[in-house]
Amino acid sequence: GEFMKKLLLGSVLLFMFGCEDLTGNLNVFQSFNVKAKGGAQTVLAGNYKTSLNFKKDKIVANIETAGSAIKMNLAIPQNSVIPANGNFDLLGKDSGQPFDVHGAVETVVTQSQRQSGYETCSYQDTDVVCGPQGCQQIPITRWGQQYVEYFVRTTQKDMNFDLVSANGTVAHFDGSEKSSEKIITAQGRCN
Repeated sequence: GEFMKKLLLGSVLLFMFGCEDLTGNLNVFQSFNVKAKGGAQTVLAGNYKTSLNFKKDKIVANIETAGSAIKMNLAIPQNSVIPANGNFDLLGKDSGQPFDVHGAVETVVTQSQRQSGYETCSYQDTDVVCGPQGCQQIPITRWGQQYVEYFVRTTQKDMNFDLVSANGTVAHFDGSEKSSEKIITAQGRCN
């Protein structure tokens, strides 16, 4: 068994995924309109796979409907942040959509125990090659092994929110994303 140490990030951070999406389900209770590039589009009642892409100034939601995908942009006002942990509100007047967004985010980071072992590695070397014009050194890549010490950091992000119009709550999103990263703390020479 691997001992996992839980670290709950309590500070308010900008909720950034880089290029990664957070995927989940949008449960639409009541049809609603979305302001999109080609004009207003209607999202009918039902369940839709939805991915969220977090950018600096907006969240782009890609709602996979039966006919096609509906792209919904939610602008994030300049002095607002979506926290790594906690509740958030995006009002329609700020987001550019005809509804408010009320949600919550939880981010949990776990770390494995330190691990060690040997890994394949490569390094640059030179070889002497001789021909009719004489000898010359050419760069080559050599493969070897190196000792490493590391731990694995896993980040689990869970997000849910309600879309609230003048008619009440029209939809609920529930999604999550999990990513792992190997953190090398020591390594030997590659040979």
